[in-house]
Amino acid sequence: MRVLVIGMGQVGRYLVNYLARDGHDIICVDAHSRALDAVTEEADVETVLGHGSAPSILERAGAANADLCVAVTDSDEVNLLGALAAKGLGTGRTLARVANSAYYTGRGGYARDVMGIDLIVNPQTLAAQEIHRALRTSGVLALRRFAGNRVEMAAMDVHHDTRNLDKTLREVNVPPGAIIMAIERNKQLIVPRGDTAIRYGDRLHMLGDINTLPKMEALFGLKPMRGLRKVIIAGCGEVGLELARALEGDRCEPIIIERNAERAEFVSSELSNSLVLCGDATDLNILKAEHIEDADAFIATTHEDEVNLMACLMAKDMGARRQVAIMHRSEAIAMCRRLGVEATVSPRRAAAEHILRQTHVGSIVSIALIVDGAAEILEVEVPRTCRALGRDLMYLRFPEGALVGTVVRGDRVFVPRGTDSLQPGDTVLVLATREARTAVEDIFRDRS
Repeated sequence: MRVLVIGMGQVGRYLVNYLARDGHDIICVDAHSRALDAVTEEADVETVLGHGSAPSILERAGAANADLCVAVTDSDEVNLLGALAAKGLGTGRTLARVANSAYYTGRGGYARDVMGIDLIVNPQTLAAQEIHRALRTSGVLALRRFAGNRVEMAAMDVHHDTRNLDKTLREVNVPPGAIIMAIERNKQLIVPRGDTAIRYGDRLHMLGDINTLPKMEALFGLKPMRGLRKVIIAGCGEVGLELARALEGDRCEPIIIERNAERAEFVSSELSNSLVLCGDATDLNILKAEHIEDADAFIATTHEDEVNLMACLMAKDMGARRQVAIMHRSEAIAMCRRLGVEATVSPRRAAAEHILRQTHVGSIVSIALIVDGAAEILEVEVPRTCRALGRDLMYLRFPEGALVGTVVRGDRVFVPRGTDSLQPGDTVLVLATREARTAVEDIFRDRS
């Protein structure tokens, strides 16, 4: 696929590196030569220096022959104009990153067919939705759903007091309909087998029927989640505002600490059951005054990773039950984990998942990235003619680094055995490393 990427910021560079390793033909456009120099040091790509919304620049970048244009600069207007210009020049599909939800109707994290653009993605809204889902569970760090909300994936860290510590997966009585798909250990991905043991410091990636998550939490000794009564949000940009709206829908009345007085006034006018304070979320006196020790959760959503990290560490030290930090840089995510912040959410990754979905073809419906993109959870709809049909799974020769997790068939969600076979119309959730994905796609490729 020939992909035109406008904007070499955090999201753009992440996408370029990911797509280039998959063998796509990438053309990068940016108005700053330094940004283009940086991306060429990381990936074998073509570059064009210039404004990403200028038709002459996009014409020089080959927009007429591009299969996909992805506009992900920091400017909504540049992204919208760039995507429209590329479409007008003949690009097959166009996608724009847009942080301001005023540009499209609805409150979802994405919208289709807007002003002639095939897909608009709002990273901030997607991140807020991910935080909201995680807050409604106990000890779960990330929560994503597949197959029409029939199946969900969750991540959980293993601590000293985690039940079943040091047991092998064969010894752990995982409830029916659920499976531990992957283990992250020392920044490395492990595709587990029955003799793989659960170790302190692991991050478990679990998959299963939506009704099994509470059972999985109980399996590892997590306490049942009580209703959210007090949530403090540090910073109220688009992420904080969307999260506050979602929490108000849960009949929770969040407390928001926003440093910018004008923004605080605007947010207060947008919300109906939230307390908005103008101040610094790293101010010890403010946190004490709001009795942060009683907070069910403290969420840091400012635009600065360092501020979010510091605020979460202060909240943790002062007794906040849970802490979640928005992190834009991968190195900052690693720092949060080392320092003990419970959970991080990356708008970059949230946007990347939706964008990368557009580069997959055939029977793949959606993807979720895990271990910073080292592997993917692929949601596959089994076509009527493919190599996967009519044969026991054990004979399909899935490559090393691939694992079939769950199958959705009618009203049933189950973890298949090697002697099970797939049927047309099944929805299958498959773990695949970067190296294994091509072979997995071939197994499910429609042969008609």
